[in-house]
Amino acid sequence: AEAELTTDAMMEFAGVDQLGGTAALNYASPLRGNINPTLRRQLHQIRENALAARGACMLDADTFAPSPTAMIGLTRILQEKFGKFNPGDDRAAQNARAERMRHYLAERMHYAVIIHEMGHTFGYRHNFVSSSSAFNYRPQYWQLRTRNGQVTQACTDLAMGQDAEDCIGPRYYDAITENETDNLIGMFSHSSVMDYAGDYTQDLLGLGAYDFAAAKMFYGDTATMFADEDMKYTQQVPKGQALTEGLLDNFGGIIGYNYDAPRPSLQVQGAFEPIHYTQLHNEYQLINSCGPVDVTEAGEADGTMTYESATFKPSYWDEETMGKWHPVVDGLIVKVDGQYSRCFQRRVANRSWESLRFPNVDGFYRGGPAISPADDLTRYPYAFATDRWADLGNLSVYRHDIGADPYELFNFFITEQEVMHIFNDYRRNRQQFSVRGAANRILTRYNEKMRDAAKGMTLIYNNIKQVALDGGDDPDQLWKLYVDVFGWTDNMTASTLAFDHFARQMQRPQAGPHRTNPTDSVLEFDDFQAPNVLIPNGVQGFWQDVGIGGKPVENALAEDKGEYNAEFTVNAGSYYDKNYTTMLLTESVDNFISDSLDDFTDPRYRAVSIADLFPDGYRRWLSNNLTDDRQIKGARMVGLNAISPDVRADLFPNYPLRFTSWTGDQPSVCFPNSGTSICSTYDSNGQLIDPLLPAATIAIDPQIGWEQQKFLIAWTLVYLPENQKEVWLDMMNIWNVGEDSDPGFTNRIELHIPNGDVYVARTYGTEEICFETCKTVQRGIGARILEYANQLLAQGYANTPVVTPGATWYEPTYSNGAPVVTNAGAAEHLADFISVPNFMRHAMRDFHMASPSQKGIY
Repeated sequence: AEAELTTDAMMEFAGVDQLGGTAALNYASPLRGNINPTLRRQLHQIRENALAARGACMLDADTFAPSPTAMIGLTRILQEKFGKFNPGDDRAAQNARAERMRHYLAERMHYAVIIHEMGHTFGYRHNFVSSSSAFNYRPQYWQLRTRNGQVTQACTDLAMGQDAEDCIGPRYYDAITENETDNLIGMFSHSSVMDYAGDYTQDLLGLGAYDFAAAKMFYGDTATMFADEDMKYTQQVPKGQALTEGLLDNFGGIIGYNYDAPRPSLQVQGAFEPIHYTQLHNEYQLINSCGPVDVTEAGEADGTMTYESATFKPSYWDEETMGKWHPVVDGLIVKVDGQYSRCFQRRVANRSWESLRFPNVDGFYRGGPAISPADDLTRYPYAFATDRWADLGNLSVYRHDIGADPYELFNFFITEQEVMHIFNDYRRNRQQFSVRGAANRILTRYNEKMRDAAKGMTLIYNNIKQVALDGGDDPDQLWKLYVDVFGWTDNMTASTLAFDHFARQMQRPQAGPHRTNPTDSVLEFDDFQAPNVLIPNGVQGFWQDVGIGGKPVENALAEDKGEYNAEFTVNAGSYYDKNYTTMLLTESVDNFISDSLDDFTDPRYRAVSIADLFPDGYRRWLSNNLTDDRQIKGARMVGLNAISPDVRADLFPNYPLRFTSWTGDQPSVCFPNSGTSICSTYDSNGQLIDPLLPAATIAIDPQIGWEQQKFLIAWTLVYLPENQKEVWLDMMNIWNVGEDSDPGFTNRIELHIPNGDVYVARTYGTEEICFETCKTVQRGIGARILEYANQLLAQGYANTPVVTPGATWYEPTYSNGAPVVTNAGAAEHLADFISVPNFMRHAMRDFHMASPSQKGIY
């Protein structure tokens, strides 16, 4: 099995060529150290912690460089600072303009790097929750989100345009507005220079509030307290108590930041209610006394604006080197309702650390001294978490990220890798380009972070499931109750987003020309005949929407390097995205700290994966991808009818491609509306977010073949059984009667191959999967494989059906000792497909996971 996984593409990924025997396996096997993803991740974490212990930073620019996601707003600002691009200018003028921009940005970013490293010199450690602690975001962020405190209504459904200006809520409801883009809202989404920026614009800022407060604490033994009366600890509406007990000295762990608001009306001591972070201003008045500032603007002939401010523009401003002064990037002043303005934050006071006492808390309290006994002031909840907690699944603690809740964080990771596809995955004349570097960026920079964050919910789910089983309750109903009560809807919504994203990576079609196959009406790649549709390469822009398209699967070679074409790879294909998908869904490595009795007696509940959170979703996804049923496996596009794609004049789709969501009660294809990337939230109501409902859809070949199916099986066997649960192995097991003992169970399906071999798998009932049409298929993984093989046998050979209560199979008819072929194409397809059940059986044997009734098991 291992040799089958050491493919030419994996050898190229490993950087080796034409090695034989053990050497090839040591260097190029995905199961061994050189490219094993789990070991590589652990080594990277060791390196980062060692650097942090020395106060050192090392940025692998090709892998971890910040994102250009604010580029639209920054581009507009740079054009106002340095003039609009004029294609009529000569090359020298264009280069001079570009160099002025580069010099300006380099100077600002160099300043940010210097003060970051000076922070280490002063004893500061990295602070990776700066970008996730919404309570500590800069006031400009809250100015833009609340229109200077005017917006108090919560968004409860999808809002776009002016509607989004008039309410505030989760980003799957409350889309980013044009004004937020123009004023670089992402730039203000952090509070410390000791973070690693998620977006380039965050490196245009200087010190944050945390940085000043930390210096006072380090060198003055002085704590920063809320100075306002309403934030005192013993107030009737205990805002200070809610923040002290729920937020102070706490980064949220695997759940991330969760916020509470006091609810005295509940008439319960310490009665707090979970709120979404977007309601923080409503509850805690984060900004106040907003008003206009001294900024005037005048239009220029080229359509740009010139800004002046006697108060905020420095007298030394040099337009030749720094461009025109701009209120947003140079003055850090934002425009709200057409007027540049600024707001005050809450007042703070200083108290000696030694004078503080602990709060009066019944039960668990995570923080340190927090209350000033003399005046009842509460300590300000600045946010902190450093390297030892980063990139391990603690949802708020990631390097190079942006996002105040799980949905924003995951959406950032997905958007970033899609936007960067054409830059990251193609050589573009880069000498340092490598297939391994490009593929690893997608895996480590984005996907592993989403996986580990989603795994945290699985750990909690396992605990609550056990509580339900011990109490005789329904685990799923109890879980949904906990999600509602504790405000975990966004965590679960993000977890489904991660599962769907990984499944989409496996499902993505080849980019380029496609034609409708008349046999199964599936659009398949065809670069010889006139196409029906051109599948876009990467993201495709639509009005107020962005669609995720296909990707080249292959590592293409150059065609203009003569003798060296075969040595010059021009892109990294989605082959690696597809092959690592199963690992991302099943990796069950225990990332969690051990400190409880159960951790030292039966810690199997801690070996969790996304597949454990959505077991039926993973089972359906795996079993159907181990067939060649393209109608079920394929991505979708909108059709004019069942066979004609809805395309523009240039043959690109009129609407974004859409992909299967496997995590619900039934698999479905989600067509989100403009401004959101999901069709429903995860809560007890499963609220729909105004999804699109096209009249006709057409399946697209997902390019899932033998190369992908090997890794589907292998990674599942490597990772999923780590928690020692036998259910997955039972569903996957396949016997070859004759070589193996007959397993003897009656709930079975058989496959009688025309060469005389008989395969057997256990059945677990059937289920209906509906897309354009409905199909009833086997639920078990091994059973689904044999069911599909039986369909090919029935198409390719004369046969006798065998009908049982749980399954139907076919025994081929023979004439003069040879099977009777009725369809040569289907017979050939069956001969190729037999590799799947055969590999499943051999892999389970090689990994020592097969049933003892199989040959060679002791």
